[in-house]
Amino acid sequence: MEVKDNLKQSEQTADVKILDVAIVGAGISGLVAAKIISEKQCGISMKIFEKTNHPGGQLGGLKSRWITSDHYHAAMLCRELRIPLSPMKNVARSLHASPVGRIDIGPFDCNNSECHGFIPSLHRILARIESTRFMAKLDYLSSQQKITWNPSNMDEYLCHMLLFEKSRHFYRFLIKIGTGFYPAELTVSECLQLIRSMSSLRHLYEMFTLQEDHLYPSGFPNWEILVERLLAKINHGTINYSTNIVKVELPADGQDRVVSLYDTSGRCWRARYVILAMSCSDLIRIDMQPAQPHYFTEPNSLLGIWCVTTFTLLYPAPSWHDHGYTGSLFLPDRNLICYQSGPAQLSGSFFSPLRGQIDDTERHRIREQILRLLENNFRCRTLLKPLECHLEINPIPFYFDVYPTFARCLIFGSTNVSCWYRGFINGSVQGGIRAATLALQELRPQTITFEDVTDMQCIHFKYFKRPSVWINLWYSLNLASGARFVLRSYYFNKTGLLACEPFYSKSSYRILSSCALYFPTTMVLMYCYGSSFHANRYRLATPSATSLSLHASANGGNGNAATGHATGASADGGRDGGSHGGRGNGDTIETLAGTTLTANGSGLQHHSCDGNTLTGITAITPMSVSFSDKVSHLAPVPLLR
Repeated sequence: MEVKDNLKQSEQTADVKILDVAIVGAGISGLVAAKIISEKQCGISMKIFEKTNHPGGQLGGLKSRWITSDHYHAAMLCRELRIPLSPMKNVARSLHASPVGRIDIGPFDCNNSECHGFIPSLHRILARIESTRFMAKLDYLSSQQKITWNPSNMDEYLCHMLLFEKSRHFYRFLIKIGTGFYPAELTVSECLQLIRSMSSLRHLYEMFTLQEDHLYPSGFPNWEILVERLLAKINHGTINYSTNIVKVELPADGQDRVVSLYDTSGRCWRARYVILAMSCSDLIRIDMQPAQPHYFTEPNSLLGIWCVTTFTLLYPAPSWHDHGYTGSLFLPDRNLICYQSGPAQLSGSFFSPLRGQIDDTERHRIREQILRLLENNFRCRTLLKPLECHLEINPIPFYFDVYPTFARCLIFGSTNVSCWYRGFINGSVQGGIRAATLALQELRPQTITFEDVTDMQCIHFKYFKRPSVWINLWYSLNLASGARFVLRSYYFNKTGLLACEPFYSKSSYRILSSCALYFPTTMVLMYCYGSSFHANRYRLATPSATSLSLHASANGGNGNAATGHATGASADGGRDGGSHGGRGNGDTIETLAGTTLTANGSGLQHHSCDGNTLTGITAITPMSVSFSDKVSHLAPVPLLR
């Protein structure tokens, strides 16, 4: 029986038409890849397989509410599809007709449910400062070209680096909802790699909270308009809905490079190249034969929260104005994120462990828990009775890297390492661009344009957006000045030491360059030499050293002769300005030969070396004075009591 089944399956497989490209998943990445391939019009046969009955994936959920100005590829796609974008500040201004300003409650802000006081406020301020500093450190470590290997546990690293428990809980919550893993499940290196794929922790936190510069489709309730415009670019006959691909069979060595796809009913499709544009949670459940790629481990559902509930609450207008809430809410302690999405309307996400199957009982329990949290946070009982309540429960998405393997027979569209802001709309668009470019490179390389290559390569950059006009002007001026004054003013000696020497055509340029080069260096050298020279002279000719030397020379000879010399000097002091007396106001300089140069214009007067004057051997230096003479002139210093 098994032989007959295998023969029957091989006959059915032989009759199946071989597709050029098969795309598994009709989300944003799959639709973008199909759009790019269809626009080439190069005769590529293509099929898209979607397990649900509607395309688009999980739009309007945790990570697909808005984009930013840094999301270059998503903004370019909206501009190409003529989808107008407006910042959220315009939407918020239209919602808030009252003069009440926006009130945002962050993870370290005080809300109505917390007690007020000096000590709690001080703890919140210190925790905010600590978290900001640590966030900058993690962003710096994750932005390096090569992340340093650190096998330490990330949760232990948080406990070691952070002092406050509020800061630790904030980072556990942010890493969990951003990457799908708790810090206890990751090493420091693995966590930094996931942070890099999310751009940075700062951008990840800003994407979860409502910011005024976030972009939103103006005139449309949600991002379904993006899916509709993408479907308009694709032939509707290429999409197979309610087709769940569960098995992918790769060709063996030596056979034709054709991949076989099987759904839950056993139906088979064959394609030369397969683009897997699906989430990691769906990808890990596909059976790949004969070799399974190396995947990262699945998150542990027993550690804590792993279920996200996307909710939308609509309130009556009178009860909405009771609590005065107009901004966004980010509460890691209560696992709640929400914002005002419309007139008297709240939208957000609530994270909780799933206690059982998703049925009406579980939905009712989660609904009551969300409403109770809102009532306790704002001290407003009217929030317990919304007019409408829409809930959508899904597992928290997790991410891992799948490197290109299998000789590009399989192309991973939404899990490759080159996508940043992974999981958001921009990351899905980038994954579709890269997958389509790789497929075209294998099938129709002549259709790839320079723009396609640059778009795919620009995905590798962490931040990519076009510079402003002033930055372009600054770059142009630097380039022009370098080409004018550097390249034309130097010739390169290729035969010698490969040195670069200046050579100018005009004498004025040569003089100007010489002055600019030699004048500052000469002045600096003269300043350094003069400072050291005068410092040395000052050290050798200090008043203390001179007095000690003169006293030593006077005590070394006859006392009467010294007295008579001093008397004569004092007698002649009024006539010749004290040239033979004591050193008057520093106007004499004694040389090593015993010559004294007077400042009164009388010329040079020589003293005989009779043993009472300084000679060339007894120069005026502190070392020429004996230690006993130095000690004899020192005053006694009293001891400290």
